[in-house]
Amino acid sequence: MSGDFTLDQKRYLEGFAAGLGAARPRRVSVKPTGPDSIHFEAQDRVTNSGGKLCDQEKWKREEHPFDGYPRLVAQAQGNEPPKPPDNFRWRYYGLFYVAPAQNFYMCRLRIPNGALSHWQFAALADLAENFGGGYLHVTTRANIQIREIEPKDAVKIIEGVQDAGLWSKGSGADNIRNITGTPTAGVDPLGSAQIRDLILKLKQMGKTVIFSSHLLEQVEEVSDRVAIFSLGKKVLEGSVDSLLTENE
Repeated sequence: MSGDFTLDQKRYLEGFAAGLGAARPRRVSVKPTGPDSIHFEAQDRVTNSGGKLCDQEKWKREEHPFDGYPRLVAQAQGNEPPKPPDNFRWRYYGLFYVAPAQNFYMCRLRIPNGALSHWQFAALADLAENFGGGYLHVTTRANIQIREIEPKDAVKIIEGVQDAGLWSKGSGADNIRNITGTPTAGVDPLGSAQIRDLILKLKQMGKTVIFSSHLLEQVEEVSDRVAIFSLGKKVLEGSVDSLLTENE
């Protein structure tokens, strides 16, 4: 028998060898996709270099907080406090379980520039009265917090905030807490003048406007009453004329 293969035999053997190669299992490196991919890749770099992830990073990897909402609803139905992994995840909804200080949730909102309407403020007051401690906290980032929320009322608070056209998602954990700013900062002279004119117009309409400013000259132009705070405490309050007279 001749030692040379025919052309057909060679093609058959080439195809057979290619099939064997394709059938072998190969290690395929699958890169994460989606909006969380950069975070997963960062986690992988840590673990691949011999590092370890903290518990919070592991919990995010196991389940995205927004995918756990049905469990939050179930916990509310049973008035159950969250275990540590969910206590972290629910912060993505703006819920912070503050035990051991209190066996309650605190809900932090996100209110860009601290701007909301009077009816939204009234809606938040109703939520605090019905499902919280009956009061609202204003934060240094121009946000609002509702405290003393029992686990059974957590979902009612979140959905009530949404019904008011506001939101609490993203006010905790790995998120930008808020976008803050003051229209009376004076960085843009035109913007500052427009705000001054708007306040005067609202004043003529009989509206009450509460604002904060470090520009005392502008305060004198538009204000009837002034309160001065130092280190978080009110030290002076009264009309502009009376404060100027008393402190000359």
